[in-house]
Amino acid sequence: MNGYWDWMEAYEREAVAERDPERLRLARIRSEAYGFRETNPAQAIALYQEGEHLAQRLGHPWWTLYYRQWQVHATMHFLRDYRHILNDAVQNTLEARKPQYDEFPQRVSVYEDLAAAYMGIDAEGYEEPIRQTLDAVERMLTPALESRRHSLESQRRDLALELDRNDEARACGLRGLALVDRDGRSWTALHYSVFVYCSLCQVAYRQGNWEALAEWSHQGESPARQVGHQMELSELLLWQTVLARRDKEEDRAQRWYRRLLTRIGQLHMPPTPAFYEALHAYHELAGEFDRLCTLTRQELRAIQNKGRLHYETRVRIKLCRLLARLSEPITEELESARQAARQLKKPERHLRELEDLARSR
Repeated sequence: MNGYWDWMEAYEREAVAERDPERLRLARIRSEAYGFRETNPAQAIALYQEGEHLAQRLGHPWWTLYYRQWQVHATMHFLRDYRHILNDAVQNTLEARKPQYDEFPQRVSVYEDLAAAYMGIDAEGYEEPIRQTLDAVERMLTPALESRRHSLESQRRDLALELDRNDEARACGLRGLALVDRDGRSWTALHYSVFVYCSLCQVAYRQGNWEALAEWSHQGESPARQVGHQMELSELLLWQTVLARRDKEEDRAQRWYRRLLTRIGQLHMPPTPAFYEALHAYHELAGEFDRLCTLTRQELRAIQNKGRLHYETRVRIKLCRLLARLSEPITEELESARQAARQLKKPERHLRELEDLARSR
C-alpha cells in the first residue's frame, strides 16, 4: 500500500469501521476544503488549518505535514498570494527530509510546492533552484507514484511559459497529453489534461497558430467541465471568444465575452495570468488600446504586493508600453516599473527594456 492516496483511503476506512468521528473528520477535511478552492479560497485554507491542528492533537505527523503542505498550495494556487509563502514551503521541505517521512507519498508534493513558490515569486531569478527541485521530484517517482509525473510535467511546462520558452512549453504540453492518453480516463489524468490544454492555448496564441488555438481550446472544454475547473473552463472559453472576434463574428464574440466576465465575477479565485493574456488578445484584435490600458491597470491591482515579483514587473512594463503607444505620460509608471524590477534577482534585462522605452519618448 504505497500509492499516492492509499494510506489516506485506508485511514478513512479504519475510521469508518471504528466509528471514530475525529479520525473520520481528519480524513474528510481534505475533500471538503478542495471544494471551496474557487468559490471561497479563504475557507479552504481555514479547513486545511483545522486539519493540521486536529492531526497534531491526534498525533499523526503525516496528516500534519499533509495539511501544512495544502495550506501552502492553496495560498499560492487558490489565492495566488506569494508574499510569505517561501518560508513555509522551505520549512515543509525541511520537515519532509526527516526519516519519518521517507515513505510518505505526499513528500513529492511538498517539493513540488517549493518549486512552485520559487516560480511564482521570480521564475527567472530562481530558475536553477527550481530545476534542481524538479529533478529531485523526478528521482522520487517510484512506480507507485508514477501518477505524479503529470504534476512534474505541468511544472516544467509552467516554468517554460514563465521564461517565454514557447517551443519548450509546447513540447512539455505534448508530453503531458501523452501521459493523459497513457492513463486513460482517470480523474488524475482528466484533471491535469485541463491545465495542459490551457497552456497549449497560450503557446498557440504566442506563436500565432490560430488553428492550434481552436483545436486546444475546444478539446480542453470537455475535461474542464467533467472535473469542474471553472477558472480554467472560463479561460478556454475566452480563447474561443478571441477566435470568434478574429473570425469577424463580432456579435457572438461580444455576447460570449459578457457572459465570461459574469462567470469570472462569480468566482473568488483570482484570474490566472493566462486569462489576462486572453483578455488582452481579445481587445488587441479590435485595436482597443485604451481598454487594454484599463485592463492592465486592473491586472496590476490584482497582483501587486502579492509577492509575485516577476509577474508584477512584466505587467508594469506592459503598461508602460501601452501608455507609450497612446502617447500618454509614462514617467511615473516607468519609475514604478524600475522599482519592481530591482526586487528581482536578475533585473538587468527588464531595466534595459525600460531605459529603451524612456529613450524612445
